[in-house]
Amino acid sequence: DKGVREYIEAARILKLRGIECDVRLLGFLDVANPSAVPREQVEAWQQEGVVNYLGETADVRPILAEADIVVLPSYYPEGTPRSLLEAAAMGKPIITTDAPGCRDVVRDGVNGYLVPVRDAAKRNALGLLVEEDAPVVLAERLQVAAEDKWQAPDPARDDADKQAEQKEQEHRLKTAQLIKQQ
Repeated sequence: DKGVREYIEAARILKLRGIECDVRLLGFLDVANPSAVPREQVEAWQQEGVVNYLGETADVRPILAEADIVVLPSYYPEGTPRSLLEAAAMGKPIITTDAPGCRDVVRDGVNGYLVPVRDAAKRNALGLLVEEDAPVVLAERLQVAAEDKWQAPDPARDDADKQAEQKEQEHRLKTAQLIKQQ
């Protein structure tokens, strides 16, 4: 239900296209869920060289810190995934499904990409990010979007932002006047 097989399929396509990337998988194996991916399958994917399985952890932040892009192709009906909130707070571009909970963190094309559940578009979005070197641009947008959405209102920060905008506008006017004088 977490879209692991689709994620692996996307990784295979990137590798077939010659795109160098380190695809990592984090999470529990051998759980009682009948739709869970068996340990043997993950080991086979590792042998194939398509994924690097990281095991499980109670704290995803150190792993997220190393990531250029965070992918959660989940189609499990859940609340807002904590891993996506943490990724957004860290300014990481996200590819996730247009599913309840997941869609609440990403503004499509601004701080990541929303893809249809169980759709081949996941491969396209992942390839787009890798090929266009978009993680840096999306990371900047993501940080701003996360701050806008999740930070409590702060009048002091709002005043400082207004003052900075005013100074920038004054600087532009002065620059425009100097250009006219020349």
